Amino acid sequence: MELIYSHATNTVTWLGDHKDSDPLLAFKTMQEVHSRIQLNEQAISLEDFEHLFLPPVMDRLWWAIQQFFRRPWFTRTWTIQEACLSGELFVQCGKAVRNWNDIASWCYTLEESGILKWRMANDALDRKYSKRSIADMRSTSGIATISLLNQIRMSQSPLVDKKESFLRTLASTRYAAATEPKDKVYGLLGIAECSDLPNYSSEVTPGDV
Repeated sequence: MELIYSHATNTVTWLGDHKDSDPLLAFKTMQEVHSRIQLNEQAISLEDFEHLFLPPVMDRLWWAIQQFFRRPWFTRTWTIQEACLSGELFVQCGKAVRNWNDIASWCYTLEESGILKWRMANDALDRKYSKRSIADMRSTSGIATISLLNQIRMSQSPLVDKKESFLRTLASTRYAAATEPKDKVYGLLGIAECSDLPNYSSEVTPGDV
């Protein structure tokens, strides 16, 4: 997988269809929010939304962003190499397609402004717009995942002499799930220094790994 992604001219990472969400609306909203607050140097409070011309706090636009970042792609181990090793990377969800670098910039702005923290602590939008129970909803930590993966992407640059240690990479990606437990290790081999692992086979147990 390391060779496939690192030698690809372009990679389109597929986040799924537009079911239960509106990715086009999410992308448009994030782009507009980013353009309005990217130069703001202070944390933004809910009282600032109106004079910064941001959507009202209970607007469906925020929920569209929230739903986009709840997609399973953001919680999977095998998607990490895809995001971190690909050169020119595009993200597609339904009919919505954007360059990875754009989305990473939007996420950085949402984190630094404090908007992400507000969204993570507030489930009022779910109560208003979701047909599912609150307990069934995933968190919106996909924004933080994008930021982490972007840091790893930059560490894979040819200008960086040495990859991150495997233990540190394993710790930083502990949020990621895998159906097969040993994939938590094998799924990271392309982005971190690691040696002396057994060959991947059904006979190798997670304990062996």
